[in-house]
Amino acid sequence: MIGIVGGGIAGLAAAYRLQQHGYDVQVFEASDDLGGLAATYETNGDRIEKFYHHLSASEQTIRPHRGTRTGRRFGLAHRQERLA
Repeated sequence: MIGIVGGGIAGLAAAYRLQQHGYDVQVFEASDDLGGLAATYETNGDRIEKFYHHLSASEQTIRPHRGTRTGRRFGLAHRQERLA
């Protein structure tokens, strides 16, 4: 028996390939759903991929600050007004 820790895309792919080669495999996943970041979640009645990360105009937790090293480093400092 081979144990795979994590039911994300890599864990599922490894389990699949090992089974194809005749190994007995068991996947251990902490959450109720398989897929890891390839899975989806519901927000306001819509299904959104966990892997699809985005910033919206109302985003308050991640925001480049004009003149900061992070904002300049990622080329976002000039976009501060558009994001605000």
